[in-house]
Amino acid sequence: MHALNTHLQLKFRHLLLTTLLVISSFPVISEEAKRTPEPLIIVATNNNTPFSFELTNGQITGMYIEFWRLWSKTTGHPIEIKLLPFEETLTFVRDGKGIHSGLFINDERSEYADFAMPFHNVKTGIVYSQHISTDAKLAVLQNITVASQLNSYQSDYLRNNFSDIKVYEYTSTVDTINKLVNGDIDAIVAEIPYLKSQLSQLGLDGVFFSSEVLLNNTVHTMVPKGRNDLIELINNGLSQIPVNQLIALEKRWTSTEEPFFESIVNLPTLTSAEQLWLSANSNLSLGLEDNYYPFEFVNTENKLSGIVGDYSNYVKEKLGLRLNQLTQYSWPEAFELLKSGKIDIMAGVVPTEERARYVNFTNPYLSMPSVLVTRQGGIYANSFDQLVGMKIGTTKGYVLNEFLRKEYPNLQVIGVDNALDGLNKVASGEIEGYIGALQAINYLIELHHLHELNISSVADFTYDLTFAVRKGLEPMVPIINKALAEMTPKQKQNIANNWLAIQINQGWSLSAILQWVILFGTAMVAITIFVIYNNRRLSNEITERRRVEAELLLASEIADHANQAKSDFLANMSHEIRTPMNAVLGMCHILGDSPLTDEQRNNLDVIRSSSDSLLLLINDILDLSKIEAGKLSLENAIYSLEDVLEHLQSQITLLINNRNVSFEVNVSDEVPGFLNGDRLRLGQILLNLCNNAAKFTQQGSIKLNIRVDIIKDDSIILCCEVTDTGIGMTEQQMNNLFKSFTQADSSIMRKYGGTGLGLAICKHLVEMMKGKIWVESSPGMGSTFRFTLTQGMVSEKDQKDYEITTRKKQEINYDRYSEILQGKSILLVDDNKVNLMVTKKLLEKSDLEVATAENGEAAVAVASNEKYDLILMDLQMPIMDGYAAAKEIRKQEHNSHTPIIALSANVMQSDIDRCYQVGMNAHLPKPLDINRVYDTIARYL
Repeated sequence: MHALNTHLQLKFRHLLLTTLLVISSFPVISEEAKRTPEPLIIVATNNNTPFSFELTNGQITGMYIEFWRLWSKTTGHPIEIKLLPFEETLTFVRDGKGIHSGLFINDERSEYADFAMPFHNVKTGIVYSQHISTDAKLAVLQNITVASQLNSYQSDYLRNNFSDIKVYEYTSTVDTINKLVNGDIDAIVAEIPYLKSQLSQLGLDGVFFSSEVLLNNTVHTMVPKGRNDLIELINNGLSQIPVNQLIALEKRWTSTEEPFFESIVNLPTLTSAEQLWLSANSNLSLGLEDNYYPFEFVNTENKLSGIVGDYSNYVKEKLGLRLNQLTQYSWPEAFELLKSGKIDIMAGVVPTEERARYVNFTNPYLSMPSVLVTRQGGIYANSFDQLVGMKIGTTKGYVLNEFLRKEYPNLQVIGVDNALDGLNKVASGEIEGYIGALQAINYLIELHHLHELNISSVADFTYDLTFAVRKGLEPMVPIINKALAEMTPKQKQNIANNWLAIQINQGWSLSAILQWVILFGTAMVAITIFVIYNNRRLSNEITERRRVEAELLLASEIADHANQAKSDFLANMSHEIRTPMNAVLGMCHILGDSPLTDEQRNNLDVIRSSSDSLLLLINDILDLSKIEAGKLSLENAIYSLEDVLEHLQSQITLLINNRNVSFEVNVSDEVPGFLNGDRLRLGQILLNLCNNAAKFTQQGSIKLNIRVDIIKDDSIILCCEVTDTGIGMTEQQMNNLFKSFTQADSSIMRKYGGTGLGLAICKHLVEMMKGKIWVESSPGMGSTFRFTLTQGMVSEKDQKDYEITTRKKQEINYDRYSEILQGKSILLVDDNKVNLMVTKKLLEKSDLEVATAENGEAAVAVASNEKYDLILMDLQMPIMDGYAAAKEIRKQEHNSHTPIIALSANVMQSDIDRCYQVGMNAHLPKPLDINRVYDTIARYL
């Protein structure tokens, strides 16, 4: 919102500030009004997935709908929601009938409506017709027709910013997408989540995709003009909603986008209103002086540096600010822009009564003395009264000018561009002296070897540096003050040590030195003595620090090389194991569909079971690698606990099939049937623990019990325990559990096998789910593993939606694959001849016509002469790998949009990301899940 720099936004920010300030002083509401408040009428756009839409059963849902239900639940204020076409929703608000659930702000809407605080942000993207390159940019395209919704924010934006295109406004999204498919228009501009949803519903998410983000706008409730009472009501409710609930809501509906409230800082002293205000005003322009050493300058890496720079960077990191550095202005020019509201903040400004009329100031964070610099053999003055009629330089625009003209009106003050310019003018004799900050002057004298200059006297003026904030951003002042208050003395001392270890080259006047001592006290004398007489010790410390830093750098490089070597080894091991396993499991699938005797089918089951165990091992190793690198993340989605347990039971039952061991699952009645979390990782924990119990239990039983530990408003803590009647463990053996590559003792590994990875991964996953895991056991008495974990609660509405979606998926008849795939031509590329043969047979079972190539170069040659419906590409191949081959095939005109899907044993995230970078459409890991292969091919065909 800040980037637009419009009068409208300034007005909105002022209104937002006013709202925040009055939240704590709402008028007293009568008890009767409290008991029976009028429902808030909210209108939302229909068919606006995923924000507001109606299900086939008549239920209204969507992210914005759920936001308002959460608002109502938090405030206790009743609401009524209506869905209308977009144009009618605007008329609804314009006529004063209610409020809009959420819109962008523009000038036209501001004529008849006001806006509350932002509660979401949405990116606007563009999808192009297939005849336009996927890496095209709208700014350079001409004479194309771009569609956007009638009277939308995007339509105005296109007209105002892209004069070389024709804007086509639509009312029906489906019709417009069909126009894009038929080539009647060249592109569609719309909000990315909505666009993705519409394309997905039409089965076109693999054909068209948003390739350029044009806007990132905040979303606000729109209320009829002048209804400040509604704005206060809405903002007050928003400030009461726990931020974690808002983040969870956004992640549930727009999981691929960064949540708007994710950027809210964790500064405990901020109020919720301040946090919300900050989240909406964190993108600021920063005016600075880029050569004011050692206080404020831009270094060779184009980063803000110096004393003021360090304080600025501290505040930036503490508050999560995004500061746009403006270095093209001089300090006076930047301050004038700050006064006029065109720059948001400056970090090193001395406050005065005059300046306070135009800008706001934080508390001072640093005080600096000012001194007079003269040439050796030039003038000498121990009082400024002795400088009458002399030319004395000061930096233009600095508050020191006001001070000198007021206190010493007989001085001839000459404005200079900056401190270095003033010192050079003193050295050349153009002026008799220069007055500025002590630290800056000494830094520049040492840096530029201006040793013919002396500090002649100390001025009775002190620079008290503050953050200056433009009018309209008043709430930022106490927020910055709170951030500065969090700064520890050690942090302040580190900044001082970095920049103020300076040498002072003073003149010979004893009286000037005495005046210095009188004015600035024993603290400054101590600093001076420290610098002069301890320079040798400081030099030794610097030398030692550099030595230590060099050793640390070397150690870091060695560690980086070791980590890279480990990553390379894991990636290579994964590839080398998965490649033959793909052939083994593929042949198992082929054999499973052929006539077999009972004995042969049992033998086949053994092969499958052994292969699954091997695959579990390699997955465990890769999971551990991700955990150590901090790259393992959890999914947050609705799932059926019953489905998880049924899958677990089928696997464990197969494992203990030939033993005198029973497996029992007991779930307490209070445990919900549906939860919000990562079902796969929960299943992985349970499978590892039950698998472990089965391995050490030859007779008796294995029991899984699940009960509720704690129920909260939006989450539940479950306690799960796996009890077996196996061999048990000693206390010493239990101490070695949950450590990577460690068994209870070496004899366990020899007798029962295993790597010791499973329990270590379980511990990490449980802790990621905000739980803990422990074990109770005795030798010969079996073991009980217990763990807790936190999962999200699921509303009845969300549960019903999930059941409807799941039922629809179950109703899909996978025999349709043959209808979709029959007769389609596929180019299969793989350097492993066994895998090539097995995969070809699997594909031909679905009536696909399959051609093959044994490396990337051969694939490029074949694809240049033939047009295939889809290409399946291995990645790691000799002569030319799959990445290079995909890039070359994309250059062929007839294959610029041919779906290319990676079939690869390279399954690291970096490998998958690289696939998309070179133009591939999807990635399928080896060993292949044949149903997933069929599903993916069918989707892209």
